[in-house]
Amino acid sequence: MDDSKSLPNSRPEDPLSSDHGKSIKNITAIHTLQSMVLPDAGLGSESELYIRPHGSIRLSDDSSIYLRTGAEVHFNTWFNLFNIGKWVRFCDLQDLHLSVRGAGHVELTIYMTDPHNGRSEIGSQVLSLNGECKTAIDIPDLSATDTQGVLYFRLRALDDTTLNGACWQTRQTPRRVPELMLVITTYQREQTVAVSMKRFEDFVATSVLAPHLHLTVIDNGNSIEPASTGKITIVANRNFGGAGGFARGLIEAGEQGSTHCLFMDDDAAVHMDAVARAWAFLAFAHDPDTAVAGAMISNTCKWQLWENGAIFNNLCVPQFTGTDLREQDQIISMEYETNQPAPRLMYGGWWFFAFPIASVRHMPFPFFVRGDDISFGLANDFKIVRLNGVVSFQDGFAGKESPLVMYLDLRNHLVHHLVFPELEVGWHGLTRIALWFFLKSLIRLHYETMTALNMAVEDVLQGPDFFGQNPDFTERRKQLAALRKNEAWSDRELPVELSERRNISFENPITRGLMKLTANGHLLPFFRLYGNHLIMSPETRTYVRPAWGAAKITVINPETGQNYTVTHSKSAVFREGFRMIRNIWRLYRAYPKLVTDWRTGYDKLTTTDYWKSVLRPTK
Repeated sequence: MDDSKSLPNSRPEDPLSSDHGKSIKNITAIHTLQSMVLPDAGLGSESELYIRPHGSIRLSDDSSIYLRTGAEVHFNTWFNLFNIGKWVRFCDLQDLHLSVRGAGHVELTIYMTDPHNGRSEIGSQVLSLNGECKTAIDIPDLSATDTQGVLYFRLRALDDTTLNGACWQTRQTPRRVPELMLVITTYQREQTVAVSMKRFEDFVATSVLAPHLHLTVIDNGNSIEPASTGKITIVANRNFGGAGGFARGLIEAGEQGSTHCLFMDDDAAVHMDAVARAWAFLAFAHDPDTAVAGAMISNTCKWQLWENGAIFNNLCVPQFTGTDLREQDQIISMEYETNQPAPRLMYGGWWFFAFPIASVRHMPFPFFVRGDDISFGLANDFKIVRLNGVVSFQDGFAGKESPLVMYLDLRNHLVHHLVFPELEVGWHGLTRIALWFFLKSLIRLHYETMTALNMAVEDVLQGPDFFGQNPDFTERRKQLAALRKNEAWSDRELPVELSERRNISFENPITRGLMKLTANGHLLPFFRLYGNHLIMSPETRTYVRPAWGAAKITVINPETGQNYTVTHSKSAVFREGFRMIRNIWRLYRAYPKLVTDWRTGYDKLTTTDYWKSVLRPTK
């Protein structure tokens, strides 16, 4: 078992300070590492992410595949390939076999793909399936396996066949038995959370992992009846945002004897096999600091990755954004690349992040929301791994942008560069970051957001005590909500003849230069009279390039019909521009002391003692 490690300010007897692993002998002799996953109508319905059929094949609602004689199904997909290179490299896997369950006469073939030799067949067998689980093919000599390779199998029906399941298994003994607590933080999203709880209940009703899993819902809105029944506990909590909710969940996990935590958003939807895959990897990983970061797929485009891990350096840099999960070459290339150890500045989003409690050195920082997962990932030296098929389906971020969100984004960017020595960029670097946010909003005519960005800089200048004394963020939330007028979504009817006006082309190098020199027309007289009138979607509005030359922008959400319009305003730019210049001057003068204050204060505000002092039980 792993040696125990303490959380900040934890006492030796504190449940958070020990590994609390259970005896290996309680686990069966054959261990499933990864099971076959098929489309789920409640999640992703893009079948090409799961299987590649050839011939007459039908998927059933009971997660089975029916094949007519001669039909084939290939599992060289992101959800069902097996990254043997990752398992050998990070888990020292020495034993592996493929088991299948179904009825019929089939030919089963296993292939390996690696970056040096391409595809090769490594085993084939004809089987008669009778409804029982059957070990089909052992993978030989894993010690000689290319550490970059991935495996997948093909099943061909020699007569009419039903495939009920398939899984990659090992006889190898796991290093530990994770006692995994899933933690969901929610605020008045009862229906969404109810769906997640039902999915979890259905899973543990049949899973051999049930004794080692528990779901705790941290209810920041106090809108769900507190309860503890079976495998689910609901905890009423004061509303300190995601940071406070997950901090409460981490404390609850330690007190209940969990060894590992899995943080999940309340709008995150995952195949429960993703939990099983993460559990198995954590059980076999040779490094006790191993954590599993799940990818994210936006509900608006369920065949494309939003991100698969992210790196924070000056800005957030999502990894593998836009990867088409239907394309074999793209997913294989991504799997090869993620076989390498994760960069130091990588973090995992809290839509799915599983980690060992004993490796936590810093609790979440009281950001309320936005940036708390970045901070947690940077402050704790987790060894992050990304697994194929471990992904959350949820709403993307584009539609969520607002003055509040941009305020939260800028302040966490500034704080991280003040706190972490490896991110230090000096006052000039912080200035570049603040100006990048500011100019992005200026060009897109989002003046209320510019005001919010100034507030973000001013709050960071107050030092960490401001955050420690305001973990509920109540006053700032009220001020930012009151600020939002023109940039607020509304149901107002738009003119039937609404159309664009494009007098200025950004493709023309002369006008492009003029727009840049004049801050997108804000230094030109009467620009409102001849600047472009544009219509954008929620996704398009987040980009700068489409907004060049705009004097008016109408944003329309095609799904809801809601919209808002922003219009060119020189007075807003000069007012907020002078305010930002003043804030940058203050940043320059205060920078040395600010760094010292933030590094000291950050340590104090990421202890269990701090969180226990503010997370008083709700009356």
